[in-house]
Amino acid sequence: MTTLFNRLQPAQKFRISIRDLAKLLKIPQHLIVRIECWTYVVFVHRRDVGGQFISYRKL
Repeated sequence: MTTLFNRLQPAQKFRISIRDLAKLLKIPQHLIVRIECWTYVVFVHRRDVGGQFISYRKL
C-alpha cells in the first residue's frame, strides 16, 4: 500500500460504531453480528448475507 496508508494505520486507530456502519450499508443495526478491523478492509458479519468487506477508503 501507499506510504500514507502505512503511516495512518487505520486498522489500529480508526473506530466506527455499529450504528454508523448500519447507516452506511443501509441496513438495520440488528443484522450486524460483529465487526472486524483488518489491515486493509473492515469485515462486517451480517445475519442476512453472511459477510461483507468495506474498504477504509469508502468510510
